[in-house]
Amino acid sequence: MTITLSTAPPLPTDLPTHKAGFAPPADVNPLVVAQRWLSAVERAAITGDGELFADQFATDGFWRDILAFTNDFRAIRTVNIAPAASRVFPTTQARDFVFADTLPSMQSPFEGVTFLNVHFNFNTRVGPAYGVANLVFEEALEDWKAYTVFTLLEGVHGVKQNIGENRARGEHNTPLCYDDTRALESAFDDKDPEVLISEYNNWEAADIQLEPDTTASRSLRSSNRTVSRPSLSTSRFASATTGVCVTSRSRCTTQCTRATSPSSPSHLLGQSTPQPASSPTFWSRTLMSWS
Repeated sequence: MTITLSTAPPLPTDLPTHKAGFAPPADVNPLVVAQRWLSAVERAAITGDGELFADQFATDGFWRDILAFTNDFRAIRTVNIAPAASRVFPTTQARDFVFADTLPSMQSPFEGVTFLNVHFNFNTRVGPAYGVANLVFEEALEDWKAYTVFTLLEGVHGVKQNIGENRARGEHNTPLCYDDTRALESAFDDKDPEVLISEYNNWEAADIQLEPDTTASRSLRSSNRTVSRPSLSTSRFASATTGVCVTSRSRCTTQCTRATSPSSPSHLLGQSTPQPASSPTFWSRTLMSWS
């Protein structure tokens, strides 16, 4: 889109102070003034009247637009607003201008400077948009004009933005955060654990029979807390003579198998010979019963 701007010399950028002829009257109804100004802006946008839109600005005013009307980041002064608006209004199709949640109010950001602040929502052909205007009272015209107007495209019709409550809470845009993900994994509601581990006071006395030279087995041998496979740990036993249970959740705990280390010292295991026949009964009482 090409917009031809005026070659007129730049205007001064002094603030609209009371001494410069912008002192508001004492009895001002912000809601009435803002509604009259916003209705004129809506009429100009719907009819594509750039001159009417420019007439709502002060002599040295500014229109800052981000994507709502110009599909670009533009800052336009009053002298150039009429041709720019006439070019973009027909394609933008702005409509439905209403006050935002923040109602019009009088504000004085600096001593001797008074604005009537107006927040408004509107719709365009592309999506919803937002605007903020600061009106000043021009004593020479005895009317309220916009010193600055800011318009912003906030979304696209039919597209849900991942912001605020819609933003993904997990890492890398996953729908769940890490704690929730780990809680679901630990529950094993949709799959069975590959390994069931019973912790011991002395891990050197136990040898879990995993696949040889795998990540899981190396991890288990290097740390008594880390297992690189989906697993479930039961309570810690007081003795290291009971061995380790490796099982599947889908099977009854009475069918658990023991894995003892033939090479472990006898004073750690108590004995290197097969465990007593009472061991399966011990497992069934100690381990969790799966339903």
